[in-house]
This record gives sequence, C-alpha cells and structure tokens, in this order.
Amino acid sequence: MSGDKSPRMYDSMAQAYHLLGQHDLAVETQRMALHFLGDDDSPLGREMSERLQDYLRAAEKSPLEQPAPREGE
Repeated sequence: MSGDKSPRMYDSMAQAYHLLGQHDLAVETQRMALHFLGDDDSPLGREMSERLQDYLRAAEKSPLEQPAPREGE
C-alpha cells in the first residue's frame, strides 16, 4: 500500500476479496474502510456497513480459507 487511506479504495478492495472467495480478507479490509471513513452516517457509510455484514456472513459459512495455489504447484 502506498499509505493511501481512502475509504472507497478499501471498500473496492474488500468487494474484490469477497468476489474471489477471500471472505476473511474482505472483512478485515472492509473494517479498515469503515475506520478510515470515520463516524459518517452517510448513505455510503450505511452501504459499507451492510457490505461488512454480508462479508461476515460469508466468512462464517466458508471453510477455512486456503491461499490460492500458485501456478505450477
């Protein structure tokens, strides 16, 4: 990371992790997004909080996440 603390960037990263099945990383990253957003009760903040709940549910349902195998392994 370049030190950027953009909530939207972290929100996008969390969505990508979620789509890749990396739900624990999605949760961690979404929490960072909300942290950097601060105490914002805007529509964006509410949407980000709702996504965090989705990621938490997905993380609970998924088996222990394993790193994706690297090519040639």
